[in-house]
Amino acid sequence: MDARAIATACKPVLLIGTCSILDVMRDPTREVLRINERQAGLDLLGAVEGGTLAGVVTHQVTLEFAENDRSVQDDADRALKKLRGQIERLNQLSEILGAPGQLNLAHLDDHVVRTRKVVERWLKQLAPLPARPHRYREGYRTYEWQHRAGAPREGQLKGLYRLSGNRRRRTPSTRPGTG
Repeated sequence: MDARAIATACKPVLLIGTCSILDVMRDPTREVLRINERQAGLDLLGAVEGGTLAGVVTHQVTLEFAENDRSVQDDADRALKKLRGQIERLNQLSEILGAPGQLNLAHLDDHVVRTRKVVERWLKQLAPLPARPHRYREGYRTYEWQHRAGAPREGQLKGLYRLSGNRRRRTPSTRPGTG
């Protein structure tokens, strides 16, 4: 979906950040992993795929994702290998102490591959915003992708794009929706 289609679709727009995409693939053994956040992400993806929500991504996010994609996957692989090693040692310890048994982690063998497929679904659905502001007129409405520059707050992207579809203003000082 391109900028024009999103602007005229009259549906909610989700602007997704780099970490939201990368978190899908991050180390699943992290203590800060929150299952409800992963489920919410999948629910949002379902809404975007179902057409009830439009997903967009800034040019900066696409650059950051490309830079960090492989390393995040590698980190997750390393963490899962470490977990398997710990479980194997526990299995061996349990056996020599007279309580033989095997914990099985086979269901995690393709974890990174499965999470990367979810990321690919996201990337397929997200409409890239132009690197520069884009403006066009359609009928009596003006749509504009605005890049809002300035000093970012901690945790924010360096630039924030927003889509505005306002009626033409009678005077430059009239606020959107009042004239």
